[in-house]
Amino acid sequence: MVERVVKLEKNTDTLQQDMTGLKTDVAVLQTDMTGLKKDVGALQTDMTSLKKDVAVLQTDVAGLKKDVGVLQANVTELRTDMAELKSDVAVIKSNYTTKADLLNLENKFDIKFEGLRTELHRSLAMQTKWVVASQVGVLGLGLGLAKLLF
Repeated sequence: MVERVVKLEKNTDTLQQDMTGLKTDVAVLQTDMTGLKKDVGALQTDMTSLKKDVAVLQTDVAGLKKDVGVLQANVTELRTDMAELKSDVAVIKSNYTTKADLLNLENKFDIKFEGLRTELHRSLAMQTKWVVASQVGVLGLGLGLAKLLF
């Protein structure tokens, strides 16, 4: 019986040591739980902030989608306008006067101006002849009248 009591005392001592260890472990766990609660609280705060940020981002993305749609429409319109401009420029280029055309026109103008110059000289020569002939005639008439009168 004594042995049993000694065994029981040893077991009791062991149990007390185990209980002390368990109490220490529970205290550590409680400290860890308190830290975890704080961390979870911080995470919840961060999650709330993230949810707000995500909501703002979703609003911004929706706005950007609308803007992208408008930009795509504008790009389509610009492409159409660009195609029209290319067509118009092609028409303008096809209507350009070439150097050969200008030289041809210059030659035609030279020929016409030379003809006009020749005709002008003839007209001036003829007019000069008429003026001189008229003056000679008037002079002759004046001399004839002067002879008769004086």
